[in-house]
Amino acid sequence: MLQFLRILLFILLLFLVMIFYLWSENLWVSLLLLVLSDIISLKFIPLFLKPKLKSSTYLFLKYSCYILLPILSAVFCRVFLFEVFVVPSSSMKKTISINDIILTNKLAYGPAISNKASDIPFASLFIRETANNKKQTKYKRLSGFSNIKRHDIIVYSRDNENHTYYVKRIIGMPGDTLEIIDSNVFINNVKLRELKNYVFEYHEMKDSLNNNSFYLSNSEYSTLKNKNTLKRNIHKSKKHVDMIFPKEQVFDWTRDNYGYVVIPAKEGTVDINTNSYFLYKSIIELELEAIPRFDKKRDLFSIQGNQFSSYSFKNDYYFVIGDNRHNSNDSRHIGFISEDNIIGRVDYIF
Repeated sequence: MLQFLRILLFILLLFLVMIFYLWSENLWVSLLLLVLSDIISLKFIPLFLKPKLKSSTYLFLKYSCYILLPILSAVFCRVFLFEVFVVPSSSMKKTISINDIILTNKLAYGPAISNKASDIPFASLFIRETANNKKQTKYKRLSGFSNIKRHDIIVYSRDNENHTYYVKRIIGMPGDTLEIIDSNVFINNVKLRELKNYVFEYHEMKDSLNNNSFYLSNSEYSTLKNKNTLKRNIHKSKKHVDMIFPKEQVFDWTRDNYGYVVIPAKEGTVDINTNSYFLYKSIIELELEAIPRFDKKRDLFSIQGNQFSSYSFKNDYYFVIGDNRHNSNDSRHIGFISEDNIIGRVDYIF
């Protein structure tokens, strides 16, 4: 009876391994899962090895397997299923608070698998970054259960930072036009609704002077009786020194007055001029893995002697903003977020 149950368990695990292989097309991980399936159920491999190895060698392999199994399970879950993060900042207040623990669902959009061994969980403890492997990371995104949607809260990384993660809300999708006017966001020329948890900085107006400054969510503001004495602290010009993207400061943009911009979409094409070049320069550098030279007089950029008057994007990009709108380092400051850099969707807050 016990052997029959082991056979049934192995058949079930084998079925799951086959589904995993068809989904991921990752032969090596699938083979490892197959070996683990046998060790858990039929124990064919241990029974085969036991008479062929010394007793000490067999015991070493046996107990090593006991130690490695939970570690490998944890790595597998973090790479393919979900990951837990501690929120490091208040940029998503009051939706997510600093030091909150969040569960990031990688199956929602499909896990993005890196081509760098150092990106495997815990591998950075043993693998050092070198000049040769600091190039742009290539990703393969597996199939997920849903598409990326506007208003989703996501966890993402950035190409030039290793193992640093950010939590923000998507407001702009690939191909959208975006403009922020006096802190109001317009997508495709339509004002985007504000959620009740969005937080803004306000000034209390007394005798035509700005006195007390404080932060209120939309729900908190709606319950106040003295709304007429409050005014959002709107940054009108560069004098506020917001460190706005792009850093070349070819635009007089602030956190509250930003754009008009077109969010890059895969295979979408933009004409190159002084404004668009600096807006998309960082993307061009990453996608082409080269530093372009720009001719302002002719509105052309060149790479290795080849000149271009337009550029077609290779990936989809998104515009993200923190719910704490006046205290968030987001796309207004760092630019567009590549789909490859999205780790997963925040599904649960502890």
